[in-house]
Amino acid sequence: MIHTDCVTTSHNYVKMTETILANGTINPERLFDDEGIDTAERTYTHGNEEHYRNRHGAGTVGRVIVGITDAGGRLLLLTDPEEGHALLPNDTVGSGEHWTTVARKWVEGQAGIDVTIDGIERLRRVEHAIEGEETPRSHVYHVVLSGSAVSTEPGEVPLDELGTDNPWELGWYDQLPYEVEDPESDPIDDIRLFLD
Repeated sequence: MIHTDCVTTSHNYVKMTETILANGTINPERLFDDEGIDTAERTYTHGNEEHYRNRHGAGTVGRVIVGITDAGGRLLLLTDPEEGHALLPNDTVGSGEHWTTVARKWVEGQAGIDVTIDGIERLRRVEHAIEGEETPRSHVYHVVLSGSAVSTEPGEVPLDELGTDNPWELGWYDQLPYEVEDPESDPIDDIRLFLD
């Protein structure tokens, strides 16, 4: 059953839309042909079996990517200034897991903030292939969600540190923080959904 009101459970907030069911379930395959959602198809080619397994774990049905904004409209980004990378928070989704739950858990666990999931911005159907093989190894989805930090004032949301041995940093940005290594990549295109 589809609900269009907001459901709250403890610190987890999900705004219901016609594309997200009341329990947070998203069916990317069913939604892929929805005219109201931006869609794309990609083939990611891996150099060898090990690279494929490292990038795409067993039992994975896809990757959830979430654009979280604060009350001032700034976007939560993962950045690696030394390598020139910027990403939206993201995590793999296993079989039987709910996309919105995985997104909230990552942001709440890594950034230490409560978030509301607002809706689906983009679906990407991804074929994983290994260089030299004719048949793709797997088909998964990347689901880009929009969300909001639960806060009333801009700049009020503090962020947890990711750890001293992690090269990635979390921060709030109103534009890309530096010239990124690959400005035409899918991760940067996803960021541009939220930073116009």
